[in-house]
Amino acid sequence: MNNLISSLQIAKRALSTQRLGLSIAGHNISNVNTPNYARQQALVEPGVGGAGMAGVEITYIRRIQDRVVDERLRLNTQELAKWQTLSDRLSQIETFFSDLAGTGLSGALSDFWNSWQDLTVSPESESSRLVAVQRGVVLASRLQDMNAGMEESHADLDAEINRKITESNEITTRIGKLNQEIVSIELSGSQANDQRTLRDYQLAQLSELINFRTTERNDGSIQVFVDSLSLVEGNRVTELVAELIPNTTEGESTSTASTRILASNNEVAISEGTLAGLIEARDQHLPSMLTRMKTLSETLIAQVNKLHKSGYGLDNSSGLEFFSGTSIDDITVNSKLLADPKKLGVSSALSAPGNNEIALEIAQLQTSLTIGATVIPDDRQTLTVDSTDDWSKGDILGVVGSSDLNGTGTWGEILTVDSGTQVTVKLFQNPTTKTFDKRFNFEQEDGSTTVLTNKVYRDFYHNWMTVDPNSTDELDIDQLGALTQTRAEELEINFDEHKLYQLWGGQANNSVMTANPQTFTSGETFTEGTQTFSDYFASMYSFIGTQSQQAQRNSENTELLVQQLTDYREKVSGVSLDEEMANLIQFQRAFEASARYIRIVDEMLATLMNM
Repeated sequence: MNNLISSLQIAKRALSTQRLGLSIAGHNISNVNTPNYARQQALVEPGVGGAGMAGVEITYIRRIQDRVVDERLRLNTQELAKWQTLSDRLSQIETFFSDLAGTGLSGALSDFWNSWQDLTVSPESESSRLVAVQRGVVLASRLQDMNAGMEESHADLDAEINRKITESNEITTRIGKLNQEIVSIELSGSQANDQRTLRDYQLAQLSELINFRTTERNDGSIQVFVDSLSLVEGNRVTELVAELIPNTTEGESTSTASTRILASNNEVAISEGTLAGLIEARDQHLPSMLTRMKTLSETLIAQVNKLHKSGYGLDNSSGLEFFSGTSIDDITVNSKLLADPKKLGVSSALSAPGNNEIALEIAQLQTSLTIGATVIPDDRQTLTVDSTDDWSKGDILGVVGSSDLNGTGTWGEILTVDSGTQVTVKLFQNPTTKTFDKRFNFEQEDGSTTVLTNKVYRDFYHNWMTVDPNSTDELDIDQLGALTQTRAEELEINFDEHKLYQLWGGQANNSVMTANPQTFTSGETFTEGTQTFSDYFASMYSFIGTQSQQAQRNSENTELLVQQLTDYREKVSGVSLDEEMANLIQFQRAFEASARYIRIVDEMLATLMNM
């Protein structure tokens, strides 16, 4: 009788085991299309019940996976995401340099040089002059459009970086919550297989965004590290934050700033994933191309203006710059030329409208080694005088008898006293900016001897002078320098308007200039460059094209490896419908047999009871 009762227990266990096996097979089949799902398998073992037979039981439900393959797949997915992102972004940068339908920068540059070449043939033609001016307008517009497009790309990358960081933080938050659930479920003695599958899926998603590594703890939770910092530890999550670090040499422009990723105020190195690709495009490739474009623009402005200022128009106008602005962001054509193309400086001689020498020189810039040329500043000069006694570094020198009240003052700040008769000075005509623009002259207009002095005064309105600003009043220049508030009240004059301030540090001293000529011209000395405009632009296009192709090749190679690992993972962990259907039939038949076994034992018990 007892053996028959034990048989019922064996049958009961068998029914329960086969039913659970059917449920596992059904669970696998229902998740056949679930991303990153690892199929589950029942571990069936003989039941243990002392010395007798105890039937069968499922002791463990395991997830079929190869942890090494999963880890390699995550690492290669991080690399693939980076290269795909870089490839896409570099392709976008390439479009700035494309010349489809002749609407790019290359065509505008070519048209600009050709218009000056045409002027060498017909220098007196007003229509050719108008064409040259308009081609300059188109070129300036293309450069500004390119700059605006790159600045817009910077803004787009900034926004995309912030979106990816937000997405990363959301994923790590979900991983933290799944850690908590897994620990809770497994501490109760149950298995958290589905929660582990969900966590693996979140890790797969995170691997597309950033580089990281994981370690599993004894309680079933995982730690997620980026660089050496922990983003996830149990259910505690540290969020990433993006910060722009301005380039101190470029002011506050965000286009030259670098991106820093922080976790708990500590910088972390993002080297893989979509975020790494975005940061590299934003901090390296875009600024590099923008810097190259600025070099081209600034050289174009400097070289064309240098020649054009020395040319003469049909109306004998001269000294005009062709381009206004200083770089790619503000380059335009001089408004005076737009209003009157006859002012275009084509001729190298006054009243020689048929002269084409300046036009020819500008046209030849296309094939001249101009990119990389260095402008040698002419604001530093060595002046020779009778004596440098009592002059010292920092003193301001002026011409005796000169005043800046009419804006034509001539000044120099002593940089070094080289000898008893020579000083090196920084020349300037504008006391506010300490610069001089076109021509700078230490000579006296009447041809008399030039005398330099460090006895220079400045008034309330920042005018500089070496001469009494008002010879009709009763105070000379030295008395105005010594003027006090009390003395001004006694004289019934306005103290602020009359007070002069001394600019020299020690004793005042005059000295006759003995070296001539003492006339200088600013910004007109260039060293030879290394590339022509055409070669430089072609090298830029080639450079970004090469970078884009390299990223594309790396993307394709890594994608092949990821696909191989994915296929292998599917082979190991994926759901096979054929296999699961076989399992269903196997468990179904076993369930039916177990039920029949119970019926047989029941009939045997009925027979015993009826004896």
